[in-house]
Amino acid sequence: MRYRGPTRATRPPMQATLVYDGECPFCCASARWIQRHAREQLLLLTFEDMPGSGLLTVLSRDEIGRSAHCITPGGIEYHGGESVTQVLRLTRLGWLGRLLDLPLATVARDITYAGIDRARPLLSRFVRGECRGHV
Repeated sequence: MRYRGPTRATRPPMQATLVYDGECPFCCASARWIQRHAREQLLLLTFEDMPGSGLLTVLSRDEIGRSAHCITPGGIEYHGGESVTQVLRLTRLGWLGRLLDLPLATVARDITYAGIDRARPLLSRFVRGECRGHV
């Protein structure tokens, strides 16, 4: 699956923001893990909470629901595997995010992201915790 390149937020957020599927236990657990390990504040926002935020306005509902998104305070919106490398840069695993953004590694990153995306229902079976508004 091919994800859209970076886009621009209509209203940039005050802090880095991760947008994810609030109905997916795997996504919720992943978002909480990233937020706990971030070296700076990271706002978590679910797809369901997006309307009226001024974020991802150039994407269709389908495109928003197709992947995670990372929005920088500068208003750059990253999608798919690229969103993951951007949020990894906010953690002690920043080196991994930089590595996965290298030209040849981006192909493997995006293929892996698409595979994990398809496996979310299975992966969610192994995750405990609440979703939707409890992050």
